[in-house]
Amino acid sequence: MAGAPGQSKAPPQGPNISRTNTSRQEGDRHGRQSETTSVSSQGNVPVQHSPSATAGSTPRAVTPTPTHAQKRRHETTGHTPHRPRPAPGNRSAGVGVGSWSDEQEEDDAMNEELCEGYDEPRIPDANMEIVQGIHSVIAGIRRLEEEGQQPSEDARDAVTELFNILRAHHGMNTTTTPETEKRLQQLEGNVCKILELVQRDTHLTNTGAQSTPPPTNPRAKNTTATGPLYRPTPPAPRNPIHRHHETRLVIQVRGQTNVTTRKFATDRWMAACRSLQHAFPNHKSPINGYQWNASGNVIVFAGDGITADDLQKHAATFVPHLVGANTTWNTVVDRKWWKVQINGIPTDYPTVTGSWEKLRPIDIENTIYATNGWMQGRTMCTQPKWMCSLEDLATKRFASAVVAMVKEEDAREMLERGGLFIHGRFCRTAAYVDIPPLRPCERCWKLDHPTRGCSAKPVCYYCGGEHLSGAHTCAT
Repeated sequence: MAGAPGQSKAPPQGPNISRTNTSRQEGDRHGRQSETTSVSSQGNVPVQHSPSATAGSTPRAVTPTPTHAQKRRHETTGHTPHRPRPAPGNRSAGVGVGSWSDEQEEDDAMNEELCEGYDEPRIPDANMEIVQGIHSVIAGIRRLEEEGQQPSEDARDAVTELFNILRAHHGMNTTTTPETEKRLQQLEGNVCKILELVQRDTHLTNTGAQSTPPPTNPRAKNTTATGPLYRPTPPAPRNPIHRHHETRLVIQVRGQTNVTTRKFATDRWMAACRSLQHAFPNHKSPINGYQWNASGNVIVFAGDGITADDLQKHAATFVPHLVGANTTWNTVVDRKWWKVQINGIPTDYPTVTGSWEKLRPIDIENTIYATNGWMQGRTMCTQPKWMCSLEDLATKRFASAVVAMVKEEDAREMLERGGLFIHGRFCRTAAYVDIPPLRPCERCWKLDHPTRGCSAKPVCYYCGGEHLSGAHTCAT
């Protein structure tokens, strides 16, 4: 090494790369495949030793040759890795530490060109910063939508910072072209317009300029709709035997009749048809037929082209031929009834003379229309009906009755009002549940029909004999 130790130049900065070589021919950089690599004790970088190196030889500092990837990077981006250069004082002739040769001069000139611009500050990873900038913009827009107008400045600042990052990373710290700069400006302007639209919509939806915090107690997700309930209308029945057919007319028999009249009789049917010839001259058979049901009522089936409403207008003409002349009856068109239960109705009331009489169904109907003005114009299908037998009614002070309305709206109005005034007492209303009681026939003790109108042989409840239970006299 040239010069005294006290006057030697400072060693070159950066990694110390050394190689042991005994000849210039073996030091050629094209024959390095057989060399072994070790680690320097100073810079922790590889130190290459030739297999032919002698023990007394001195390692010589050489200039690393740029790799193919480094050359490619320089061609595209102008950026090359930093490479140390020996001090000018170490360029003395000879082979040793700090020596400099002609071939090394050429290598140094080439590497000096490749390393141009390496000392400039390196730009960090572009992908990570761009992703962070995009996340900042999204977070600002979300705050803008949730909280209101104020956080829009944070979103705008995040957009500006994002495009600064894009400009800095474009071309790896090289000057952007005018076309690229124009595109970046247009893109930034479009994003700012989107922010302004979001800010305007948020301002219109808020009650004021100040941002409103989200509710602390959000509305429960199990809320139910309060609108009217949609109920599909079932199709009209096509078979006249089915209930609610347009040709069915119900004759409710009020008085007691002879048992023989509670059966179909051809002569009675023909007499009823003849009585209607003047009302329906174009129909040979205004009544197709009739039958008695288990409740003791008569179901009349109108002829083709005639409805139950048409027959009801001429009920006084043909009904006596079917149920008898000395029978109390009334007619009802077979429609769907909307029933309401009335509780707490007094079973008796005082008369003008001071005596007490039992309340009849007709009395209930009259007092409902007389003392409840809103019931005017609302039609009942039939008279109210007690929900207990006459025997039980005689022992009760208050009982329940059922009222059937023609329209569903009228029945709903009765339920919403909560009750009706009947003989000075407010009686509560409730929804009627149609569950018929299981009452056997007291004549034959079967379950498929009521006692009234039963023509079967009597059966004693106590002994099973062929006599009524009330005529039981045996010792059983």
